[in-house]
Amino acid sequence: MRGYEDIQPGFADRIMTMAENESLHRQRMERTSLEVASDALQEELKRARLGLYLAASVAVFFLAASAAIAAFVDTIAGSVLSGVDIAILASVFVYGVRQRPAESDVEAELSTLAKRHEEM
Repeated sequence: MRGYEDIQPGFADRIMTMAENESLHRQRMERTSLEVASDALQEELKRARLGLYLAASVAVFFLAASAAIAAFVDTIAGSVLSGVDIAILASVFVYGVRQRPAESDVEAELSTLAKRHEEM
C-alpha cells in the first residue's frame, strides 16, 4: 500500500474504498437474489397447493356426477364415469409425484435461503 501512496497520495485509500464498495454491492446483489429466489419458491408452493385444491374439487364434482348418473339415469354409465375419474386421479397423482419436487424439498430450500439471508 505504501507503494501506491508513493505513486500518488491518497491512492491506497481510493483502492480500499473501491474494494469496500464492491463488497457492499456484491452483498446487496446476493441478498436481492436470495429474496427473489425465496419469493419464487413461495409462489411455486402456492400454485402447487392451489392446483391440488382445484383437482380435488373437480374429482369430487365428477364423483358426485357419476353417483347421480348411476342413481337416476344408468347404473353402468355412472359406474364407468366413476371408474374413469378414479383412474385419471391415480395417473395424475403418480405423474405429479414423479415430476415435481417434494413439498418438503421446497420448504427445505426456503429454509436454506432464509438462513443465508439472515447471515447477511
